[in-house]
Order: sequence, then structure tokens, then C-alpha cells
Amino acid sequence: MKLTLSRQKIVEALSVVCKAITKNSLPVLQYVNLGFNENILILRATNLDLTIIKTIRPENLPELLEPNQSKLLPGSVVLALLSKSAEDKVTFCWEKQDNGDAVRLQFGSHKSQIKNIPPVEDFPLVPEVKAESFSVGVAFCFNRDASKRFQRGVFEALRKPDLRHQYGPAPPGKH
Repeated sequence: MKLTLSRQKIVEALSVVCKAITKNSLPVLQYVNLGFNENILILRATNLDLTIIKTIRPENLPELLEPNQSKLLPGSVVLALLSKSAEDKVTFCWEKQDNGDAVRLQFGSHKSQIKNIPPVEDFPLVPEVKAESFSVGVAFCFNRDASKRFQRGVFEALRKPDLRHQYGPAPPGKH
């Protein structure tokens, strides 16, 4: 698969999703999963406790794209390379090799090849969580800033799948 993107867009997206990558994790968790869905590039990174997903709408569709095809990219390595560049476009080209995939990276006069990328099947499946609205009645006395932080924390906690079954979705009309 060959993919050309705006360097600014990919650096911004990798900066966001790489926050989920931790040093003390499984080797495959050092990678970012890149996949396409309806002409949108979806970047996923996880440490199994936290998953961050970022989408990009590329200017050009990748060449040789098969349906539901995804690839792995060593996010932190690529981010470090691209952050120091002033080039406008970056091209990724994945190739099959005997000992795993390899990705060629080109921007301006720079060319790199990263070998031994694990198979995408090794990357953990990330469950999709559909946005639902919840209603929680809480009466506390806070100043305005603390109240907003508390409300954001409650909302984020309720978005976690393990808490959704306890509280369930909000009744219709009570949002």
C-alpha cells in the first residue's frame, strides 16, 4: 500500500495517538494501526488501558488499497523523523518481506526504511464504543471551574464500557 499525506496532518494525528503508547508494554503496542473506512484514514494506538483514535481525510486515496486493509506504523519513530522536517508531503509505502512488513518513508530528499514491522493481526482489536447520552443528577457545591472539571470527569467515566452497564443510557427526553 502506498499513501501520501500532508506532513502537518500526519504529525498532528501521530502526536495525539502516540500519547497512548507507553514504554513498558508489549512490542506490538509500540505501533499505530492505520486503517481506512469510507475514505477516511483512522489512526489507533492503545496500551490496553487507553485507546486513542484520530481520523484524517487524505487528499488522495492510497494506491493498491484492499477493502478493510490496515497497516502498522511505528508511531513514535515516524513522529520523531517528521517533526524535524519542513517538507509539505510525506509518502509511506508498505512492502511484504520474509520477516514481516517494511515501510518506506519519503519526504523531500529524505528516504528511510523501517523493517520487521509485526503483522497487523497482532495488534489488539479495539472495540468501537458508540456515543450515547447519559443523565446523572449530582448536587455538590463547587465554584464554576471545579464544577466544569467534575462534570467532564463524570462524563468521561460514564463513557467507559465497564460503567455503562451500571448506569445505562439516559431515559428518552431526559438529556
